[in-house]
Amino acid sequence: YEAENKYGEALAYYEKAIEINPAYEEAKKASAAMKSRFWAAATEGPQSEMDKQQAIYDSWGQGRSPELAVKKQISKDLNSLRDSLGLTLAKKSDWVYAGQVTSKGDAAAAGLRRGDRLVSIDAESLRYLAAAVVAKKMIQPRYSSFILEYERECRIQKAGEGKFSGNLGLYLKLDSLGISVLKIVPGGPADQAGIREGDQVEWGNRESTRFMPLGKVLKIIKDADQGAVVLSVRRSAMLTRR
Repeated sequence: YEAENKYGEALAYYEKAIEINPAYEEAKKASAAMKSRFWAAATEGPQSEMDKQQAIYDSWGQGRSPELAVKKQISKDLNSLRDSLGLTLAKKSDWVYAGQVTSKGDAAAAGLRRGDRLVSIDAESLRYLAAAVVAKKMIQPRYSSFILEYERECRIQKAGEGKFSGNLGLYLKLDSLGISVLKIVPGGPADQAGIREGDQVEWGNRESTRFMPLGKVLKIIKDADQGAVVLSVRRSAMLTRR
């Protein structure tokens, strides 16, 4: 990715290396260098250098400032995403989240809701990318389909006060991807919270479940208090660019 100037994707891998091994000094140095290169190349502008150069050339021909031309292109892409998929975007920290989701739009039909964290498009990480860059990836090339992965926090109300009590109405399993939802009891607390069969459980009460045994995940759920269990689940949807 670094050799192909895909700085956002390269940075995501370096960050993952640090997460797996916090003492990995080479990954720390590479991550710091990649952050500088990434922000210099693609902070809040169009997706590619070619897009940026085209906007600058257009501005010269029209007697406008390059900054205004870039901002106009960003606004155009964000509006195109809203009109085509019924979706707006919001940037928070390292990630882009779903903003307004039009009830009759394609994004809503695919299951997206306001507040969902957008994780990847066709298995390419969206971490560190600006909202305008993500919008460009979601609208081009036209008339093509893509797989969007996203995460959602689901709050499951427990059937009692204090410590774990009652059945949450879901069954979990450990597979090659981690902890996933094997089965949902129709009408149960998990079903009412919006959890689906096949969801990947990424977090349990704000604690990462990555590389965690199933028994420990179940213990996190069992020991949760405050009358609810909060699970962050990852799922995917197919969308078509118009």
